[in-house]
Amino acid sequence: MIAPQEYAERRQKLMDSFSGSNGIIFLQGNKHVARNVDTNYEFRQDSTFRYLTGIDLPDVSVVLVPSERKYILFAVPSKPKREVWTGKKPSLQELKELYGADEVYPARKIGAVLGNYKSKLSLTLPGKERAGFTFPSKALAQSIAYQRLVKSSAEVKEIESALELTAKIFDKVMGASKAGINERELQAIIEYYHRVSGATY
Repeated sequence: MIAPQEYAERRQKLMDSFSGSNGIIFLQGNKHVARNVDTNYEFRQDSTFRYLTGIDLPDVSVVLVPSERKYILFAVPSKPKREVWTGKKPSLQELKELYGADEVYPARKIGAVLGNYKSKLSLTLPGKERAGFTFPSKALAQSIAYQRLVKSSAEVKEIESALELTAKIFDKVMGASKAGINERELQAIIEYYHRVSGATY
């Protein structure tokens, strides 16, 4: 498990690499993808966003201000009536405390907060830009990619744990493989052991 302090160190290292620039960094997490009117596909967070924040929730965005060493969080406020069906969601204040943000705002305030930094260039990852607000930066993408090349001891432990689980699951699949069994059944075995072990992706 990655400790909150390690996520903070990752963000700070990224901000340090842009400390000499007149820019801020805007990072957007993934959103829910609707399957039909009232049901979504299973959520999967953007890997880069999760690497820098540890947040595995939909509809969350982040602004990093290197010149101020500031971490600003944006999220859709919780709605108690909807949570009857969707389950409890952290409040904005709870998100701030859970993920160590300096400031937190409703998602609808993104434009207003970015406006406070209109003298600075709002950088984001290529393909994640918001028209009129942010600009794609290859330098940002490269900086994050290089940062992720070096693994911490906690990351190495997680990788080793994932490899051990994968090996055990393949043993289960090989043991179940026999004449007459189809790929659908083998896939079910793989997914079952991943789920009961707490591994989703």
